[in-house]
Amino acid sequence: MPQAPSASEREALDGFKRRLAEVMVRSRLNLRDDLRVINVLWDRLQVERIAGARELRPFWEGASSPPGSRAVLYVNIPYCRQKCSFCKFQVRTAPTPRALARYAADVVREAEFFSPGLAGTRFDFVQAGGGTPSLLPAARMKELFGAVFARFDAGRAALRSIEFHPSSASPAKLRACRAAGFNRVSFGVQTLDRSLLSRLRRADQTEARVRRAVRWAREAGFDIVAVELIAGLWGDTPEGFLRGAVRLLRQRPSSLSVNQLNLTADYMKAEGIDTEKYAAFRAETMPALAQALRERAAGLGYRAESLSETRGIWTLVRDDLPTPARADGCEALDRVLGLGQGAWSHVPGRAWYQRTTLEFSQEKPIYRMRRQTPETAMAAYVRHALINGSFVDFRAFRDAFGEDFRRRYALELRLLELFGRVRLEDAGARFLPVELTERYFFGSIFFVRQWARLTAGRALLGPDYLRRLAEAVLPG
Repeated sequence: MPQAPSASEREALDGFKRRLAEVMVRSRLNLRDDLRVINVLWDRLQVERIAGARELRPFWEGASSPPGSRAVLYVNIPYCRQKCSFCKFQVRTAPTPRALARYAADVVREAEFFSPGLAGTRFDFVQAGGGTPSLLPAARMKELFGAVFARFDAGRAALRSIEFHPSSASPAKLRACRAAGFNRVSFGVQTLDRSLLSRLRRADQTEARVRRAVRWAREAGFDIVAVELIAGLWGDTPEGFLRGAVRLLRQRPSSLSVNQLNLTADYMKAEGIDTEKYAAFRAETMPALAQALRERAAGLGYRAESLSETRGIWTLVRDDLPTPARADGCEALDRVLGLGQGAWSHVPGRAWYQRTTLEFSQEKPIYRMRRQTPETAMAAYVRHALINGSFVDFRAFRDAFGEDFRRRYALELRLLELFGRVRLEDAGARFLPVELTERYFFGSIFFVRQWARLTAGRALLGPDYLRRLAEAVLPG
């Protein structure tokens, strides 16, 4: 059965419903029950079923990455000592050594099962995340990641990254990961403020441990040693955040990434806040932060490779280093093989699937699977580009999907032009920054065609909904 939306997902959907209803009212369409539209149609679009590994393996036969995309290998370690209040992922806490050993062996078995279908694939990006991969003992890391790199081809140019918690780092673990094949390590520091760390359930992390972990990573021979912070923590101040960022930059990491806070229900409960209260706090503290961080980083020999809230990630890179390959997740066209419980796999135009169990089985139905058609793949790609403020190259789109982007989405683009969210150029469409609260609304414009074809969609929207919406909203 499909998994029910989380509290944060439900909140995002409710926000989108309100905005859709506002457009309907402004357009004088007067549709009945408009506040129920997205709940009904979202459920229909996200039809999932449980599948087995043997059913999924053929999806990889003949699969390729579209032009401009990557082949990605992701290994998920879904364990943490304890779950941070801001974490939106499903993790298990306080694992025993036996549980870690059993899980690592199952990931190797899963890799062995799927690897024949990816023979000849050269992966552009390999990542181990979670959870907390650094909870694994050094010997277990050597066995697991050595087996993964032995079965999948990641060339010398590939970025091979692993996430570490500073408090569970050790010289032996870092050496084992470097020997297995990783060339980048990222330390999730999040903040250096001790009171904030305690509230985040990270009281065991100290600044001394962070400094020590960064030093050990250099000594282990990693090409890239990255650190990460979170901006917008409740109770943090712009000056307090900047002081922590400066102290980290003085340790001379290869890069510093700043992620936007995941406002989870657990986090709001722990801090005693709601979305309205947090929005007011964010509006007061965040607007000038990016420019202030850019200025202070420049004085320490760091340049801003990406410094905007559009993607929700800011990146600072040391001046003496080249621009690093992207290490901030997967794009909508990327071909992704996920290994481990909770890891998503994506075969473009064919399917998404996710392992639901800790134990791997070739026979049992243990994967949530969504079939993907070329049409939904196109819509997902464009929605992803809009949400992330990306540029859609017309030629690359035609190469990937065999269709003319401007003709395929003529009405959708007219609507976005009306709202000032796209600029059409000779070579492509440049999506302009979209506020976090608007992303579901504008991105979902690209799925209206699919919704309108469904039984519920025809009842609630009508088959020519998009045309009528455009006629009602657009002058002329």
